[in-house]
Amino acid sequence: MIIIKHIYSRDLLVDGRIVSLWSLPKQANIYLNIRVTIGFDENSFEEVFDSAIITGSLVQKCAGAETDPYNGKVFTYPEFDPNFIKEDIYSKINACNMLDFSDSISELAKMMQWDFEGMQ
Repeated sequence: MIIIKHIYSRDLLVDGRIVSLWSLPKQANIYLNIRVTIGFDENSFEEVFDSAIITGSLVQKCAGAETDPYNGKVFTYPEFDPNFIKEDIYSKINACNMLDFSDSISELAKMMQWDFEGMQ
């Protein structure tokens, strides 16, 4: 079973502490680099993945840029609503839970095109 250990953004480092993504107010346009740490019940593997949360008009700007951030492996939304986004990201990742560990990895890799080196 997939365990989401952390989702945070170093963009929110303030006075040596990282402010919780989920404590930010709703807002229209935001681009936050995020780090997602995932583990598994079946073993001690833990992987860290970089992505971004992009909202509002910034979604179109980034899509039109010469290089898509994270090769398009980002979470996009019409606006930044922390409660909705947290629930959505957790739901998407947890939807990849399969009975078999390798099937879970395969589903996660498909969803976000994440590379699970050495975990197959």
